[in-house]
Amino acid sequence: MYALLFSVALIGKRSAGLRPGAGVRLAALSGLVVSLASLPFQVVPLAGVPNPAIFGLKVGGLVCAVNALGAWLCWRGAERLPERKFRLANPEQA
Repeated sequence: MYALLFSVALIGKRSAGLRPGAGVRLAALSGLVVSLASLPFQVVPLAGVPNPAIFGLKVGGLVCAVNALGAWLCWRGAERLPERKFRLANPEQA
């Protein structure tokens, strides 16, 4: 999740010529590297887990489910957004 957050600051859409400063890009690059380096440690159990494969599947499944929920919420919000903007821009038509 954090890898996506940091990658947006690095390669996100540059609208209206706005670009993040060098400090923000350096911090985003550092956060991206640390996030990607920590991924293996998040799925592999430390010790005392009876079945490491099931542990990995549970953690990976939960991450996928949370990402799917976030994508659905984003899609749902984006679907409603133009409708709201139109009503707010033209109150006499509401």
